[in-house]
Amino acid sequence: MAFRRVRQPLVRRALWSVGPLAIGVVTVLGALASAPPAGAVAAGTVASGAPVISVTSTQSDGSIWVLSKHGTAKKISKVDATSGTVLHSESVSPQASAIAQSPNGNLVLGTAHGTASAVVLYNGTTGGYLGTVPVTAPVSSIAISPNGQIVYVLDGSGTARTLFTFNATHTGFSYNEPADTVGLAPTPDGSAIWTLRFGGGLSEMGFFPKRSITQIQATFPAQSSAISPDGQFLYVLGVANSSGLQQVKRFALGGGSSATYAVPAHSVDIAVSADGSTLYDAVAGKKTGKVAEISSNA
Repeated sequence: MAFRRVRQPLVRRALWSVGPLAIGVVTVLGALASAPPAGAVAAGTVASGAPVISVTSTQSDGSIWVLSKHGTAKKISKVDATSGTVLHSESVSPQASAIAQSPNGNLVLGTAHGTASAVVLYNGTTGGYLGTVPVTAPVSSIAISPNGQIVYVLDGSGTARTLFTFNATHTGFSYNEPADTVGLAPTPDGSAIWTLRFGGGLSEMGFFPKRSITQIQATFPAQSSAISPDGQFLYVLGVANSSGLQQVKRFALGGGSSATYAVPAHSVDIAVSADGSTLYDAVAGKKTGKVAEISSNA
């Protein structure tokens, strides 16, 4: 179901509702800058140029969306994940902070602008604007259900964070989260969501009623998470260690094996391809960046 044009702001109530990307000249490069550990295969670079803040999973046409920074401006681009060709590009809010899309073409963009923050809805196929949902705190992470019907938003700053959801009719819920929550990864069937804390704690939370299902502890500070389309693996991107090295840890949820992947320095966000075979890694250096890709079949 596609998003309808949004006409009214989201209203929060008590528990049930509380609470142009100029990547520049796109090139397909060789191996990643960081040598991967044994078993992790470096596939290359999808696109390079401006610092990349956030990246999405693939659509059915094999494209991804990228949010990038250009001085004080920010842009989004639809990029062919195979050839690196920029298919569509446009300017967005300078406060844009995160982007996500579903395989069926729904695209959402979060902004971090204090009490004037928002979630902006787009058609992921054409890039056409659909509407805006105002939120009252900076958006730090955003996700969308595989069927494109539910948007999950993590907002807040300082000592409080809130996880809330909405759909095309603005029906949803809201829960308080720890202040150091940094990432979201809804399960493929939409029955639960994984939340990630900066300290590496992962919690699978079910809905109606809110309940803890599973908890996992990564052994490093973390900043982004993603789940495979079949729900078998959960990926966690760590922050740089004292040597400036970064990694992605794969946790096996339903069989298979865990794995660790080395990723480029300044990695800030990850997404998994629609077929689960590839990790897309957003890299944001001070002046340049890229979308790296890594085989997740190791």
